[in-house]
Amino acid sequence: MRPAPPARGGGGLGDYQVDFDGDGRSDYLVVGANGSVDAWLNRGGDGNGGWSPLGQVAKGGTGATGDQVRFADVNGDRRADYLAVAANGAVTAWLNKGGDGNGGWTSAGQIASGVGSTGDQVRFGDVNGDGYADYLMVEPTGAVNAWVNKGGTGTAGWTAVGRIAAGTGVPGSQVRL
Repeated sequence: MRPAPPARGGGGLGDYQVDFDGDGRSDYLVVGANGSVDAWLNRGGDGNGGWSPLGQVAKGGTGATGDQVRFADVNGDRRADYLAVAANGAVTAWLNKGGDGNGGWTSAGQIASGVGSTGDQVRFGDVNGDGYADYLMVEPTGAVNAWVNKGGTGTAGWTAVGRIAAGTGVPGSQVRL
């Protein structure tokens, strides 16, 4: 079952719905093994506008492998930012300054140091509706703990709000936010 889109218009606040150009529609991104990214913008996606290819919008070379790359809008500009999640849950961000493939990326450096979880437990989603993606840790039991993004890129810190979901008995690998 797919989750409902975020209340602010379907923006890309996590990997499930990635809005690369900030137009409110989920775009199609392919992440390579080296962290490179190819993008197609959703111009209707259903046959009424199709997909507009941008080609390679990120070359990789960040040190992150493809399975460590996540996308979430951490600075509230409605465009998905490139996040590299390390094995210890630390996050390094590159802010999306183009959306159309022409503006590039700006390094925000390390925006989260990790919370004692493994990188594969880290997810992002706007749990408080303020337009900034929050740092979420999904436990193997499916329970979810949250740290609210207080500064757009995490530079003003993260506020622990604790457990926001107890889980339903399914493994954490099956949880989508």
